[in-house]
Amino acid sequence: MTLKLNGTNSVAAPAYAGDDADTGLQCGTNELNLVTGGTARVKIASDGAVQLLSSTGIDFSGIQTNASGMTSETLDSYEEGTWTPAWQASGTVATDVANGNYTKIGDLVFLSFVIGSTGTPTGTNTINITGAPFSADNTTNITRYQGSLELIHFTVNSTSQYSLAFSGATTLSIRRMTSTAGNIASTWNEVSNTGSFEIRATIVYKRA
Repeated sequence: MTLKLNGTNSVAAPAYAGDDADTGLQCGTNELNLVTGGTARVKIASDGAVQLLSSTGIDFSGIQTNASGMTSETLDSYEEGTWTPAWQASGTVATDVANGNYTKIGDLVFLSFVIGSTGTPTGTNTINITGAPFSADNTTNITRYQGSLELIHFTVNSTSQYSLAFSGATTLSIRRMTSTAGNIASTWNEVSNTGSFEIRATIVYKRA
């Protein structure tokens, strides 16, 4: 095949092409586009960053041996950012710190946050934190996504083990493992506090 220089340098007719006139390299201003079938698929920007344009993602099928339960070999997304957790509580709760970070790789979300408050919430409502940036996949039991947490200035049940789990698409709850009832949601009247309290936590889950 002979490479040909095309003077139009458009997506429909890239500057450098072979026998297929709409497949090749398009030279832009401080950037280079890989074009197939008349569509720009990959861009190399002026800073050297490689950007997927019209693409299903990165396909690893040619370089690996799959497990028997494989459903996809394509990495289709990556994102990182911040989010703001919020209490879903009864009583008076004045939030004085609330921040979180996330990284999403494919359909997995790595979530971390800290939320701290003053006041003394009361009642039997579940201790919930809302605002997760991506909805959890709840095609089966949503509480299967368990995370670790640190309770600061809480008076907890010394015979129980506490964890973090999803109780709704974007809502997390504090859960307590008991010897009789198993893993149950904790409520505000179970975890007493005075003046101020804080939760620091991490969880990994599959997005919807």
